[in-house]
Amino acid sequence: MRTAEEWQALGAQAQTHLNFCIHVLLWQHGRNAAGSLEQPPRAASWQLQRVLHLLAAGFERTAFGLAFGLCFARSSQTQHEALLMLLPPED
Repeated sequence: MRTAEEWQALGAQAQTHLNFCIHVLLWQHGRNAAGSLEQPPRAASWQLQRVLHLLAAGFERTAFGLAFGLCFARSSQTQHEALLMLLPPED
């Protein structure tokens, strides 16, 4: 069983990792390259301000079926599903 200090350290590592992933995603976007940020549907990170800011800026949250490797845009299916944050198409 983990201690409170261990959970705090893991949380800090997770936030550092998420910040890095967002940095890479924005770098890719700035180069007009495709990229995505994959997270489970119920991940707490979907509620973080930096992730909500990306969604408000036009990044799209789309369902991806892991069981079959299929992408279901705006799917209501929840079994065997992760969510992707995809870059918006360029105009």
